Amino acid sequence: PAAISGYADADGDRVWTRRGNARAEAWIFDLHHHLLAGETGDVIVGISGLAGAALVLTGVIIWAPAWRSFAWSLWPRSARRRDLVAAHRDTGMIFMAPVFALCLTGGAIIFHEQAQALLIAAFPGGIAAPTDKPEVGEGDVDWPRALAAAQAQFPDATLRMAAWPAKPGAPVTIRMRQAGEWHPNGRTVVTIDPATSQVVRTLDSRALAPGMRAYNAFYPIHAASVGGRAYDLVIFASGLALAALGGVGLWSFLIKPRRRRLSEPANA
Repeated sequence: PAAISGYADADGDRVWTRRGNARAEAWIFDLHHHLLAGETGDVIVGISGLAGAALVLTGVIIWAPAWRSFAWSLWPRSARRRDLVAAHRDTGMIFMAPVFALCLTGGAIIFHEQAQALLIAAFPGGIAAPTDKPEVGEGDVDWPRALAAAQAQFPDATLRMAAWPAKPGAPVTIRMRQAGEWHPNGRTVVTIDPATSQVVRTLDSRALAPGMRAYNAFYPIHAASVGGRAYDLVIFASGLALAALGGVGLWSFLIKPRRRRLSEPANA
């Protein structure tokens, strides 16, 4: 079934509801994140992101021996293949860092379990995010009471998001943002029992393992949720550059001249 989201007032009453991709931005997000193909699209997007990061690294290796030919030029001088290749090379080096970051973080977001495991193993310490589901009852959530209970756990945090139980017997989750968190909705989580509207678990994002905190920075970096307008412009330009790299690279490959076979002279 299509996902349902919306907004509620201070008393917990729904004031606006959206189902699935009813809005244009939701459709665009689904296209970007899932290719409108659900889990299959996720896998394709994730592999494409990691492949893009690998292409950046191999491009740097290929560029290194000819670094003296680099020029701060984005537009090819002509439609000839050598000029297209030069523009592809120069654009790739100019936007190397942000394009690599976009591709790598995008792939890591899709394959989040593997990425988190690698980063936690590389940077251990702190606490790990729980993977088990707490035992809760069923009932109608008393939202004012639940939100007040969550706020009491982290008085200085900002309430950002609340999710109804996904199914009977599932908990309510409330997302909060503490000072210093990059994610726009925060990674601090309070779990609520819908039967009692009381807290059954908390997750303080600031106490997580360093590797997990590093992973939590991936989405804000990928979505330009941190860094202000300057970083917004960098990501915007990098998106255009990524499209140009693919287009110019593909065209220069398609017009690659075929090797002519040298015919051996006929014997007299």
